[in-house]
Amino acid sequence: MPDQGALLVSLDQWREHRNPLLHRGERLGILLLSNQHPKEIAKDLHYLNLIALAFPGFRDGRA
Repeated sequence: MPDQGALLVSLDQWREHRNPLLHRGERLGILLLSNQHPKEIAKDLHYLNLIALAFPGFRDGRA
C-alpha cells in the first residue's frame, strides 16, 4: 500500500491492516462486497470517508 494519498481498501485489507491504515492520517474508504454486512464496520464509521458497495450485476437493486 502507498504511504500517502487516499485509499479504498477491501474489508479483508481493513481487518488485516486497520491500525497502520488509521495512522496514515489520509482519507480512507472501504469496499464492501454484496455478501459482507455493513455492521462489520459499524464501530469504525467515524474513521471512514467513503463506503463503497460492489454489486456483481444490476438486476432490481438488491445485492
